[in-house]
Parts: sequence; structure tokens; C-alpha cells
Amino acid sequence: MPKSIDDQVLELLELLKTKQEEIKKAEVKPQWKTSCTISLDSSLQNRVNIMTVTDPAELINIYGFLLNRDSTWKSAAEALGFEEDSSYQGYPIAEWKSDLRSRANQLALKGRKEALKKLDKKINSLVSADQRRELELKAIQEELGV
Repeated sequence: MPKSIDDQVLELLELLKTKQEEIKKAEVKPQWKTSCTISLDSSLQNRVNIMTVTDPAELINIYGFLLNRDSTWKSAAEALGFEEDSSYQGYPIAEWKSDLRSRANQLALKGRKEALKKLDKKINSLVSADQRRELELKAIQEELGV
């Protein structure tokens, strides 16, 4: 027998709740390794705070800049017979990369969270009046430990 619409809606609500809990678990405050303030030019005038960047393209640009700098530095050090780790503005490039990945993860989680919020609205609009009463009753019972 096919599932009723109410049963399908309940399944969707449970799935949504599971995905929201997964995001909550993944939301860990990063342990920043750098000052998170970087300038891509030598003047240090145009600084960018990685923690406030909201455009993925900007993170990609910074990461690309650091990859290029790291590669160039290592090639030059090797050509001169040195074994030097590359750094930029006082921090190893590996630490800058780590901070950029942390920020990218934050932005991805934010995007997933917003998508789930939209789905939540859609799913809740499908809940029937009787089903809504049943869900409210269940929530109250859980709060009271019944």
C-alpha cells in the first residue's frame, strides 16, 4: 500500500532534522593559525580579513596567490641550494592554506544551512492541520517527559 502524504511528510521532517543535526555537529569554531588578515600586494594597504570573506571567488583568489607564491619560493630556494619553507607575512603558507580551508568550510556549511531552512519552510507548508496538532502534542509530551 502506498504511503500517505502525511507519512511522507513525516519522513521528510525526520530527514531534515537529521541533516540539521549533522550541520550542527560540523559547526566547530576554527582554530585559526594565522592573524587571518592578509594583503596580496607588497604595500600591505589592501588587507583582507579571511574571517569576514563571504565570496568564495575571493578565497579562491587568495589561495591561488599563495599556491603560486609557495611554488615560486620553493623553486627559487631549490635553485639556490637552500631548503627553506615558504612563508607569507610572518606565517607559513601551509597555515594560511589551513585558515582558508576553514573559512571555505564555514561558507559551505552556511550555504547548506540556508538550503535546509528553505526546505524546512516548504515541508512545513505540507503539514496538515491534524498532523501539526499531533506534532505539537508529541513535542509537549517530550518536554514533560511523558
